[in-house]
Amino acid sequence: RVGAGGAGGEEEWSTKLATQWSGLSVAGERHACAAYKLPHASQGVRAFVPEVTGGRGLGRAHHLAIYGCDAVYGFNEGDVDAAGVGQVPVPRKTSCVSRCVDMVSLYAWQPPAGPLEFPDDTASMVGDAVGSPYVILEAHLIVEGSDEDPAAWAADPLRAAITLHFSRTIPTRVASAIVIANSSFALAPQREKEVVLAECCMPNTHAMELHAMRVHAHAWGRRVALTVDGSDVYDGDPRQPQAYRSPAGTAVKVSPFRKLGARCEYDTRGSTTPIHVGMSATNEMCCAYPMLLSHVPIRGICNGKWGLNKLDPQLPTGKSRRPVRGASEHGAQLLDTIRWDGMGQASAVVAAYRGDRNKLLIFHRLDRMMAAKDHAEPLGGATLSVWDESSGRVVETFGAGIFPLPHGLAVDTLSGDVWTTDVDAQAAVRLSHGGNTKEVVLGNWGRRATGSAGARGPGVALRDLEDTSLCRPTSAVVAADGRVYVSDGYCAARVVVYAPVDAERSDYRRERVIDLPGAIVPHALVLDECKHKLYVAGREDKQIHVVDLQSAEAKPLRIDTGVYGRVFGLTMDEYGQMFALTLRGETSQEARGRPSSPSVSIVWFSRATAMRIGGVWDLGSEMDAPHDLAVTIDVATGDRLAYVAETEAGGTGAIRKYRLLREDRPEEVRTLGAGGASKGGQDASAWRGVRVREPASARVVRSDGGTDEWRPRKEPAYYHG
Repeated sequence: RVGAGGAGGEEEWSTKLATQWSGLSVAGERHACAAYKLPHASQGVRAFVPEVTGGRGLGRAHHLAIYGCDAVYGFNEGDVDAAGVGQVPVPRKTSCVSRCVDMVSLYAWQPPAGPLEFPDDTASMVGDAVGSPYVILEAHLIVEGSDEDPAAWAADPLRAAITLHFSRTIPTRVASAIVIANSSFALAPQREKEVVLAECCMPNTHAMELHAMRVHAHAWGRRVALTVDGSDVYDGDPRQPQAYRSPAGTAVKVSPFRKLGARCEYDTRGSTTPIHVGMSATNEMCCAYPMLLSHVPIRGICNGKWGLNKLDPQLPTGKSRRPVRGASEHGAQLLDTIRWDGMGQASAVVAAYRGDRNKLLIFHRLDRMMAAKDHAEPLGGATLSVWDESSGRVVETFGAGIFPLPHGLAVDTLSGDVWTTDVDAQAAVRLSHGGNTKEVVLGNWGRRATGSAGARGPGVALRDLEDTSLCRPTSAVVAADGRVYVSDGYCAARVVVYAPVDAERSDYRRERVIDLPGAIVPHALVLDECKHKLYVAGREDKQIHVVDLQSAEAKPLRIDTGVYGRVFGLTMDEYGQMFALTLRGETSQEARGRPSSPSVSIVWFSRATAMRIGGVWDLGSEMDAPHDLAVTIDVATGDRLAYVAETEAGGTGAIRKYRLLREDRPEEVRTLGAGGASKGGQDASAWRGVRVREPASARVVRSDGGTDEWRPRKEPAYYHG
């Protein structure tokens, strides 16, 4: 309904953003704007329905657009209509975008195209949780002559509106429009085909699917194509009315860390002078607006050579426009402790399994614990369990009779392939899609790598090891080209790289070995293909080793996290923000009866500040033996949710779920209660108000062996970008 706009508790409502040509009907064009402050932190737009009326045959709309904004200049919340919509003054010769802070594109329309309606399980998310507490309508209106009857025009002026149909239900799939444009080019005249390109690498760690796309150029434009790694995947004719159109036939899917771009083609044979980029009809533009489907909102503006910005709606510590340059203090809220009868030590966890934000994939050891000697016999029961947070139970199991001692876990989000490492089997394994057979084995199953006595042991690069064996491997990650990186391991200090030998990726060869001098137990891996970096958690040396994959000879840069203890887990959320799981002190297993009070932290490395420590969350000392970490986005609030896998003493384990609180609204989060928490675990209202330790300093070890002393700022420094 049109009215209270959901503020009265409605689960579904509609709000019409409407505006009109103000004043007399004088020939010309102008922008008219209306804004709406959204009533909830998170809501989905299920449909955009445009309409243009009035104008007495003298006026028309060039286009209508809806943008999300963090704030709107000139919007007076005290001067709104019954639905909460207010008019926004806009200076002449400017657009409504100039009134919008941290703008993201949501929708655009040009007559005579129809409305945009999403399937039942899909919506476009807006609200403070995704960095857009306001939406603004931009109406580009044109009047082509003066009305001889001013009174009649006043009674029936040119009006434009878009009705937004909202729902508070969080959709299964989130539709997000991003902007790909080139704002720095000139076209040569008298050319049959001029081409302009724009391209940015998307640091998303999950697969996405193209739902629809619109394109935009001016009079000289003939074709605009969406490209993935330089290849055209979908195109549109900019001479057609602006509308989101969906590809027919095979779905267009985009794997993580791909270069998304626009290829714009022009015919300038009718021009005798160069054509420059600009907003007027005599200029040109190069714009593609792909609408992507994912389990989380994706936003971003790719401006050609200027790169990508605004991908992350809310940084872990607060607003996206104010990234923190120094470590800052935060609390964490324990939402749930997940365990079930028969669950063993939880060695690894993956969140949002196969794109379902309610599903966790958990790798556990049943009744077995790690020992100095390798176990030869595989565990008889299922070692992989899918936990459904919405029902609070295990809904699927697989991996029975395969693994002697589970350790690392990764899922290829495009193919759905499950990769594991087993320290006692000395192998990395890709499971079949049924999950109960080994499809690919990297390493010699059940045989440790051996070498000269002087070359063996943790912290030493094992160049002398036989070519095909591993030495208690810990983790594996998969690149888009099929390469597999395996951290090796408890009795080595290296990463072994395997490359597929066929297009089906049914067989692999060992391609190279990356030594990690100084690393002691490389325990976890993160691959960032946009930065061409591999991050390796050195557990016992308390460092993260950063390997440049483009250099002819790898020269690791070591990030020292020793102030927080050993680095057990390493992960990235959906927006490419990296987090480490650290432990200071001894676990109860290591203490062997001595008093033990370990302290566990989650450390965030800010992507915007070249992976400096941007925030730390203290999880306290209740956890016995943290082993692995997964971090994902809470679509309802914009917060990060962290899942910590534990390998407790006595062969038991658990997954603990935390909300990582942001500095801009910690009090509000305390009242959220059990929303989204799994059933059957700890009461989600349990609150941890622990504040983190801010380090006095941290030592950064450069690739040349020198060190830099870094001290966090007492007051966080921010930049606008």
